Amino acid sequence: MLRSWDPEEMAATVARDRAQSAFLVPTHAHALRALGEDALRRHDLSSLDTLYFNAAPFPSPLKEWVLDAFPRVGVHELYGSTEAGIITNCRPADARRKAGSVGPPWHLTEIRVVGDDGEPVAPGERGELFSRSPFLMNGYLNDDEATRACTTPDGFVTSGDIVVRDEDGFVSIVDRKKDMIISGGVNVAPREVEEVVAAFPGVAEVAVVGAPSERWGEQVTAFVVALPGHRVAPDALDAHCRQRLSGPKLPRSFVFVEALPRNASGKVLKRELR
Repeated sequence: MLRSWDPEEMAATVARDRAQSAFLVPTHAHALRALGEDALRRHDLSSLDTLYFNAAPFPSPLKEWVLDAFPRVGVHELYGSTEAGIITNCRPADARRKAGSVGPPWHLTEIRVVGDDGEPVAPGERGELFSRSPFLMNGYLNDDEATRACTTPDGFVTSGDIVVRDEDGFVSIVDRKKDMIISGGVNVAPREVEEVVAAFPGVAEVAVVGAPSERWGEQVTAFVVALPGHRVAPDALDAHCRQRLSGPKLPRSFVFVEALPRNASGKVLKRELR
């Protein structure tokens, strides 16, 4: 066990105690990547056979780095919520075959993807994710109104996320429903923009939010953390985005910061960036 998170101490602990698995959040993967593969190779990590990631979005470029850096380790990407427990799991065999997906439903879990009218949507269409399983909460303590607001009469609870489910039942997260940006009347999913920015060389982390704008209502704003020792040129990053995103989705500004604000579980606190 680690008293506090440190990437080199984690590697040393795995080597010393011959740990077989580790439960991490994507923030930890950022730290391991910043430490560098040469530093990781100084430790004998041959006992490690499984890595579990959960609690926050796992950007595709970062997940690809983990898969390349730990080629003999099974990487699971779990998705869930406090209210529902684990909802889906993208298993090692599907990590590259279903890139960008958080996997099919977890054991004994049913999912329902519904539109604004509350009716199920077809595969490939966006909708709000609800789930039902033996792992659901009984309700919020002393708050029946909040419980009713997030549950259905037949026992499904919302995740608060907009998702797409494919023909094979694999779920891909579009974004948090409450984080969606409306810019010039167009719905913009921050996660889609974040994936594009994160793929630019030298970018370690990014968080995209909607900032108030007299012209657009909200404008797409990207907060960017560079990899140690790298300088990200705003003009080059803007050109990269223009090649991959349509007009309403383009960041109107890039704000370069040393770190993103996070809570104790590693989730980015976007409300502090707005």
